[in-house]
Amino acid sequence: MQYCESFDGKPVNYFINEPFHTITSIAKEQQIIYLIDACVFEKHASLFEASPYILIPSGEASKCWATVENIIDQLLVFNANRQTLIVGVGGGVVSDITGFVAAIYMRGIAFGFVPTTLLSMVDAAIGGKNGINFGEQKNLIGTFNLPSFILMDYAFLNSLPIDEFKNGFGEIIKYACLSDIRFFDMLFMHTIEDYQKDIHKIDALIQHCVSTKNKMVMADFKESHVRKLLNFGHTIGHAIEKAHHIPHGQAVGLGILYACKLSETLRKFEPANTLKIKNLLQQYQLPTQITFSNDLIDSMVKHDKKSTDKGIDFILLDTIGKPHIQNIPIDQLKELIAASTL
Repeated sequence: MQYCESFDGKPVNYFINEPFHTITSIAKEQQIIYLIDACVFEKHASLFEASPYILIPSGEASKCWATVENIIDQLLVFNANRQTLIVGVGGGVVSDITGFVAAIYMRGIAFGFVPTTLLSMVDAAIGGKNGINFGEQKNLIGTFNLPSFILMDYAFLNSLPIDEFKNGFGEIIKYACLSDIRFFDMLFMHTIEDYQKDIHKIDALIQHCVSTKNKMVMADFKESHVRKLLNFGHTIGHAIEKAHHIPHGQAVGLGILYACKLSETLRKFEPANTLKIKNLLQQYQLPTQITFSNDLIDSMVKHDKKSTDKGIDFILLDTIGKPHIQNIPIDQLKELIAASTL
């Protein structure tokens, strides 16, 4: 499926469930340089035999200045210029780095994404936010920079490790909590194995998530209001990810549960719905228990991009499918988290 969406006046072309070699016709006469996750390259090296490429080590640690400098050094070796197209092939780490490098190299060059993980297909590659970490702060340095295209070849999912498949469902369940109860209930009817075996099911799942995110991004590209809803589960999730060194999707799932606990107190969210969400996370083999230290809160909040002088804009739920943005004073947030147990 091929279609185009416009964000902040810029078109983004989508190629959904299209073969990788479609890039040749997308790029036309442009020089292509691939930025590839090293693990993806190990499994699919034959796809890149005829093209220049730069390998990016797998993992969150690669989202740093040293990686950016190394990529720019190699772009210069390849004589990359403003007519060059760089294409990020990998998961969320690669899309973050690719979009950031494309924004700053020669003040901006064209780029595209080929997301290869479930998490990047449903979330990380969508929406034009990209950047790198700075010290202990996640995504502190970055830009809003939209790709020219996003190409999803589901064949990459065939070689995706099961743990990475599980990881993607942290973000998918986030969308289920935000969008509507029908999507939430539909997830209960299936398992990870169902989606691994049925291309039609995975296609419907991915397209629902992409459509949900695109609508929010179109309404609020620079994240001043409605796009903040996409951070549901992420404020505490990022702190858990950093402190416990667990994958992003797992951390988001745990952050969702904490957000549900806070919603019970502040929004009269039904405890029965918290239990439903917990059961759904367990159904998709995601963790539902962890100890969150109050010592992390100051660090978490101080540099959070949703913080204000009054507190932090936190995403809560009135019910499943009805999110709410509420500014919570820091001292109150500490008390609420301290009183919450998963």
